[in-house]
Amino acid sequence: MLVASLALMGAFLLMPGTTLAASLVTVTGNTVRVNVLGTADGVDQIKEATRTSLARAKTLLLSLEDDSQRLTLGDYTMDVSAVTSDLVTIQESDLDRVMTVKNQGSGYRLSQGGLSVGVPYPMTIDVVTHKLTVGSQVVGVSPMEVAKTILRAKYATNIFGGELVEEGGVLYYQINGEKHFSWGNIWKYNLPVAVKLSATDGEVVEFKAPYWYKLLRSFLV
Repeated sequence: MLVASLALMGAFLLMPGTTLAASLVTVTGNTVRVNVLGTADGVDQIKEATRTSLARAKTLLLSLEDDSQRLTLGDYTMDVSAVTSDLVTIQESDLDRVMTVKNQGSGYRLSQGGLSVGVPYPMTIDVVTHKLTVGSQVVGVSPMEVAKTILRAKYATNIFGGELVEEGGVLYYQINGEKHFSWGNIWKYNLPVAVKLSATDGEVVEFKAPYWYKLLRSFLV
């Protein structure tokens, strides 16, 4: 598993009784907004400390430590293991390209354009460029671009989701889906398929499906 470490100069926790907006952190352009709401003691102090930190923050880190999730901005970190709303929203001018990150078990879930993938590694987001790094690997292809590649090339009709996996120092999207076949209302068949793509350039490196469909697909594209 890829590992990321960070020396923390300070820390703050979400206070008991604190409620959250739709997304805990929103990145828009080169600005960051922390949406911590509530009336619990300490929330105002958190907001003030965060404003100072955000002025210096160049990256946002989602780390995994001792089976817990932690979000770090600048000099401050918060334990977000219990947060059920979106942790981070990367807001783009094109609403279809909005990307969100949520907790999932011992990792995270990255979603964009209808495709959601598990990420069992630490993640870093560059506040200015929105570049995403998973573990030590830069993600060059977004989930939405992966979905378009699979659907346009007719590997699948529907995409269910998948996971970002690291193998041999290389990061891949492992996506599950199905191909629909039908003959009017008489016969319908859904074939499970899996597609593995490079997270660097989106190249398809493996396609798991019966041989007969691989042969048929060669005539469809």
